[in-house]
Amino acid sequence: MDVKTIESAYRRIVNIRERSGPEKFFLHIHIGKPGIELVALHRKNIHPQSFLLYFYPETEGVDIDDLYSHFTPDERILFSSLDRGETHIEILSMSIALLKIEPGRIAVTQNAELEKVMVDKIERIKNSVNDFLSNLLCESRSSLMHLRCSIHNLPLIMSNGIYSIKGNGKMPHAIICGAGPSLLKQFDILKKYKGKILIIASGHAYAALHNAEIEPDFVVEMDSESHLNWRRHNIKPACPLVAMPILAPETARRFEKIIWASEPHSSFSGFLREAGINLEPLSLSRSVIITAIDFAVKAACPGIALIGNDLCMSESGNAHVKASVFDDEEPQTLIEIEGNEGEKVFTVPGFEGIREVLQAYLLSVKQQKNAPEIFNCTEGGAHIENCGRLSLRSFVESASPASCDLSFPEKEIKNTVPYITGVRDDFAEYLNVLERLLSLSRQLSSALNNPAAETSQIASLRTELKETARHETEIKNRKTLKDLITVAAEQADAILSRGGTNSTREAAVMLEEFEKRHELIHDLCNDIKSDFDFILDENIKNEGPYSFKSFRKFTLSFIEKNNKEFADFLHAHDKQLPERFKLLTNQLYLPFVRIEREDKSLFRLNSFISMESSAAAEVNDFIKESGFDIKRNAVVFFAPGNWAHVVEFAKMYPDADFLVVDPWPELFSAIINQASFMHYLPEKTLMIGMRDDLKNWKRIYHGAVREWKRQGREILFFRHPRTWQLAEIQEKLKELPS
Repeated sequence: MDVKTIESAYRRIVNIRERSGPEKFFLHIHIGKPGIELVALHRKNIHPQSFLLYFYPETEGVDIDDLYSHFTPDERILFSSLDRGETHIEILSMSIALLKIEPGRIAVTQNAELEKVMVDKIERIKNSVNDFLSNLLCESRSSLMHLRCSIHNLPLIMSNGIYSIKGNGKMPHAIICGAGPSLLKQFDILKKYKGKILIIASGHAYAALHNAEIEPDFVVEMDSESHLNWRRHNIKPACPLVAMPILAPETARRFEKIIWASEPHSSFSGFLREAGINLEPLSLSRSVIITAIDFAVKAACPGIALIGNDLCMSESGNAHVKASVFDDEEPQTLIEIEGNEGEKVFTVPGFEGIREVLQAYLLSVKQQKNAPEIFNCTEGGAHIENCGRLSLRSFVESASPASCDLSFPEKEIKNTVPYITGVRDDFAEYLNVLERLLSLSRQLSSALNNPAAETSQIASLRTELKETARHETEIKNRKTLKDLITVAAEQADAILSRGGTNSTREAAVMLEEFEKRHELIHDLCNDIKSDFDFILDENIKNEGPYSFKSFRKFTLSFIEKNNKEFADFLHAHDKQLPERFKLLTNQLYLPFVRIEREDKSLFRLNSFISMESSAAAEVNDFIKESGFDIKRNAVVFFAPGNWAHVVEFAKMYPDADFLVVDPWPELFSAIINQASFMHYLPEKTLMIGMRDDLKNWKRIYHGAVREWKRQGREILFFRHPRTWQLAEIQEKLKELPS
């Protein structure tokens, strides 16, 4: 991997991004030959505001500095050769992340000659694009939840103490246990060498080891939603936990001792440093297995074995050592790849993405001074580059003896309560200023819309608004708040899909957008402040890091525009979810929902791992089969389940006419407490709750359908592939006015 090329690309991206302000970027990737004229021609033929990421075959005599010398920074060109060290994949990932590229704002093209001879590399680039876009979307959704989990873990961090990652004395060799199906085959060796080799369980591999009466020396867990798996096992491990603050607080509380680590570039790490809490960094990536390996590397284990790291389907079709909470997940797309034993194995896109980042991480370890030897000792499984291949028995028999009775130096930690109290108070001050800012903005909007308003009054309001905005900027840039408010602001911008500000628009319109944004930031910050209130006073009630009053308020104001009766119902029914509905959170997006039937079996209303892609495919099937035409048709979504199909349809047809009738408004009420999705729907969307005590739902529904028919629209019904299988839904369907 060419570190110099990566660093050069990083500086160029950051430079352009900082000079461009809030611009939404487009990324054009081209695989071509490294000729100056060819690059210039391609640059000329694409949009001038696009970034051009130009990949070329590794060729002798090509000087990347010479390539850059022929183009100015404003031409927005990045170069990389298609080397075996995968520099180009690293630059691709970095470009998508730093530029915050959105789906639909990226293109991949290739030279016709190269397309024939570089099929695998081009396919790899295209697959990586999809994978990185998915990661970026997940990160944008999860950053706020990560922050709130971290705040809830602060009392544990302060009470537990801070430990060094590197232990005292000589470290033993380590075995990192993944949760792949092959882990079961290696229990005998683990039992025999327990106490002689360090056993580290990654994530929910712990439950399988515990059930086999193998207590690992450490558990490594990073997932902010890991409590969903741990709840299935009423276990309080005896061994220490290695974790980052983003971990689900419920999971962290199961452990007596925790070695806390940090993800160095996160907003909360900056907050902790300001508070005087310096955690040592560990690598955080798509899989906890990478963090577990990084712990063993930084703890100075001389040799590391990976087991249960299958990253493919077993012969019986299993993906994990024990069935997960998603046992009934439908089959995913299978990809054939090289296996460890020379045969071909089948994997799924998620595992293939993990394999790619794991290989990149292992390469970075190999390039370190005094790097430990790392071996893939998994029985069977997918081939993993940049590490050795060895049987587990050979690894343990060749390991030098060392005690596993380890101690880790404890660091001094000062009293952080005064600092945290100050942060809470600064948040309260910031919220007060935001409320004043919003009040002034609304007064100014009213004055601008009032022909009788005096010019002096408008001028005075503008002056006061400007001064209050200056004060707001001053407070949010305080060291105590800056990193935390940035998370809330980025979440608000993601929800409102804001681009650059257009100064030619009418002042009233700009004020309206200003108010929407700052009201949402206010509400998101209020959620964050409530977490600080909670950890400073245990008598204060808090719904935890997975419940968002801000999301609920945003959704209710959206619904109220078209159906006040339904909005009023939701205001009054905040906590009344019937027990038969089982919800699992999903990174601030639509949850995985199952419903308990009369025979106590659980019936899922949507897929989980492939929720969005499955829903999009089913919506596409509906469009093809029904012949949907946006100008000719209107659509009724009846019994939308977790609303995934509604959202995917709205993404495809943001200007379409459709309405939603939900016969389970209590379920919808619970969903909007934990999920942000209403911003995908057009503001004209009519949402109707179907209940006997919602007296006007039939009239509202009938009025909308009648108006569509008056316009000559043909009404189509989306048949939900799961909810419509239920007898109760078929009965409720009969209640719809014709």
